[in-house]
Amino acid sequence: MKLIFANNIDNRTCTYLLKNTFLILFITLTFLFITNSSYAAGIDSNSPELSAAEPELQGTITDEFGAPIKGTQVEVFTYYFSATLPTLAVATTDENGHYTIQQFDRSARPGYKGIKFSIKGYQVYRSLPSSVHIFNFRFPDVLSSVSGNITLDRLGAIPIPGYTVSYDICVSSGHCMPLHSAITDDTGHFTITYIESDYGDPGHRGVNADPNHSGFEIGKTAISPPPGTLYGVVNGFLELANANVRVNGTVELVDVGTTKINLYGAFAFFNLLDKEYSLKITPSDWDAQYFVPIQKNNVRPSNTPLAIILPPAPDLKPPVTTDDSTLGWHNDDQTIHLGATDERSGVQTTYFSLDNATFAEGNVVSINGDGVHSLQYFSIDKAGNQEELKTVKVKIDKTKPYVVPPVSMSFYQTDVINLHFDINDPLSGVTLSEIILDNSVIENPTSFEPLALTVGDHAIHITASDAVGNSTEINFVLHISINSAHFMEVLKIGQDRGLIDNMGIYKSLSEKAKHSSWDALEKEISAQSGKHINSDYARLLLDDIKYITTH
Repeated sequence: MKLIFANNIDNRTCTYLLKNTFLILFITLTFLFITNSSYAAGIDSNSPELSAAEPELQGTITDEFGAPIKGTQVEVFTYYFSATLPTLAVATTDENGHYTIQQFDRSARPGYKGIKFSIKGYQVYRSLPSSVHIFNFRFPDVLSSVSGNITLDRLGAIPIPGYTVSYDICVSSGHCMPLHSAITDDTGHFTITYIESDYGDPGHRGVNADPNHSGFEIGKTAISPPPGTLYGVVNGFLELANANVRVNGTVELVDVGTTKINLYGAFAFFNLLDKEYSLKITPSDWDAQYFVPIQKNNVRPSNTPLAIILPPAPDLKPPVTTDDSTLGWHNDDQTIHLGATDERSGVQTTYFSLDNATFAEGNVVSINGDGVHSLQYFSIDKAGNQEELKTVKVKIDKTKPYVVPPVSMSFYQTDVINLHFDINDPLSGVTLSEIILDNSVIENPTSFEPLALTVGDHAIHITASDAVGNSTEINFVLHISINSAHFMEVLKIGQDRGLIDNMGIYKSLSEKAKHSSWDALEKEISAQSGKHINSDYARLLLDDIKYITTH
């Protein structure tokens, strides 16, 4: 008996030639793998180390609508290559679909740990890493599938109905487990739906025709079922010549018609016959196609990845230029460096313009002087691709804040004094300012009522800083004066405020002031201080008399 595979991968033909004098039978097994959608995998969560009181493994089994499935037996087992060792633990889901396995020996050797169970007639296998203590599973909304035909002849004219076909996963060729099975219809066609598994590896998966059946009768001849596991794999990656750069794109197995999209330059085709193929490669970034022959010895159940080196690609992308400027204001001159990169042909020239000046070549820009400067730049690569214009703002403030005092800094003691200092920084702005009058901080603006300040000079000290640390310190003098005419107003204000509580004394003081009898006035004020004249107010009057008589 001899097994022959046909060249057409979409129409694989398995032929059993049984030489005897009565019958030559050709049996064709054609596999068309149709993956309806990605399967809904169990949700494995790597939980932190559990305490001794917590379950070793727990989870929930639900249907595709999220409803719990009761009575599902969950089994933890161990496997090692082709050998399956005894079951480690078993649990059954309750009415909430929940199961709990209190403990099992994760260190059992030899072998890897797995979990398996049957749900709605479908077998589920999953690997169980040592760090996983919670395993939840929801029945997938859409199942994966594989389909084909079983016939007695190469042309498919004589179908074999009622034949059991299963889809298996294998740790190796010595140990396989079925995911699901189907029976061929009247036309010999079968479709197997199944739940995808991460058990085993993709090179050891395939369709077995009635693997548990010892044979079946066709006429008087017993025909053993064909081994259904498909063959090898071709995988590799794409690189640019002399660049050591992975290339993304589309790889098509020409005589199979199957297209795969690269992931970081890698590609893989599974379940191939032991024959020669040809790859059609279409890179993503340029308009070109390449055909690469794949030799027969590259199609194996497990093979070394092929490094396919593509010729240098045409450069269709412009370069990318960046600058090292920093946001915000600066209190010194700035030097900006422009850096350009290009994946293919390389950077030819970088151009820049400062404050709308003519563009010049270069990648180092010196920016001096206060203000908000506009730097524009772009680059051109060696293939002539020009980058879009980029703009960055560079802000420089080297100037201290300024202070403008009020129009007048000289007042009579009887005036209402309004002080407002204009403290400003037109660039980065004032962030801190302080005004000190006679060692006391005052607001800006501020006001003083009549008699609030004594006569003479008052020192004002102002400090201000901007956003980049430029600071200003400046001093001013506020002069308060009095004369004989305004002294009469000082007496009237004191009488109005009750600082002189005797009308006779007020009239006596006013009369002496009117005739500039300063000595007599000084003696009377001193005599009445703390009695009929407020003591603080008396001192102010005496200071005023002294000022008048000395100026």
